[in-house]
Amino acid sequence: MTKILIIADDLGIDSLTNERITDCYEKGLISSTSVMVTMPGFEEAVQWYKRQSLEPKLGIHLDLDGGKPVSDAFRTAYGDKKLFYPGGRLTADKKYLEILEQELDAQIQKLINSGIALHHIDLHHHKHTNWPVAKIVVRLAKKFGGVRIRVAGNVLYPSAFHKQVYRSLLNNYFKKHSNPLNHIPNFARLEKFMVVNPTINGDSIELMTHPGMEQDYKLLNSQAFLDFLKGYSLIR
Repeated sequence: MTKILIIADDLGIDSLTNERITDCYEKGLISSTSVMVTMPGFEEAVQWYKRQSLEPKLGIHLDLDGGKPVSDAFRTAYGDKKLFYPGGRLTADKKYLEILEQELDAQIQKLINSGIALHHIDLHHHKHTNWPVAKIVVRLAKKFGGVRIRVAGNVLYPSAFHKQVYRSLLNNYFKKHSNPLNHIPNFARLEKFMVVNPTINGDSIELMTHPGMEQDYKLLNSQAFLDFLKGYSLIR
């Protein structure tokens, strides 16, 4: 039976998102969630985590373009109002990348310092699929104990051939430089995967959902989703 890891992104964005994600987790509808330490609902998410009798296996949803920076380095260089990524798919300014690495390191440290154990890394809006950011994320994953990195979307992601090649090369890079014991080689959006229900290469896949959004929350609480789960082994 194919193993599925269902990760809810964006814990910590706001109270409504926190409420919906934690509700789905406590009902056993998702495997885990990824936390944003740059958003207003972070402390609320920490308090929920600490109330759980069994420690949820949470990851960090690293942020380059959503919330406020947490590092002195980023705030000094670019201000404290909002994070941003000025680079492209393959290149970015060297000085910016040096400061960005300090910022992302600080985001992880903030999560750990709050008492949450780090189990995986992914990025808001999939910014780690930009090559300059991918290299930083690999270094940080190694620094913090070889935690799992989300691969680039490779199941039901229709795109041009050159994009497929790029994603394949990137995912091989993540596999080569990550912990083989926790690597999951496939990634798709839950709602699309449920519709098509494709055969995948390998025995596991990560499926992303956003319960903070009304349509995703309703889907997770639907009979169709419960029926879908019967065909898979949900990793918890």
